[in-house]
Amino acid sequence: MDEDATNKTKSTVSGGGAGTDSDQVVRDVFMFSERPASTELNETKKAKLAVLRTISKMLEENQFIRRRLAAVRQTN
Repeated sequence: MDEDATNKTKSTVSGGGAGTDSDQVVRDVFMFSERPASTELNETKKAKLAVLRTISKMLEENQFIRRRLAAVRQTN
């Protein structure tokens, strides 16, 4: 008798509960695409490189502007 109750509980849980079909239980409610971890790492590395390039360009422009300002100050 206890075995029947245990099986009934298991079937209810694995069956998805009341009001669900067995076909619906197989599919996940939320559809998430699975991407390999290496892809995520590559995207992170690409983002870091892009940020570093942008900072590098900003520093070069800053140096150029400082030189121009220094030259203008010397002429005045």
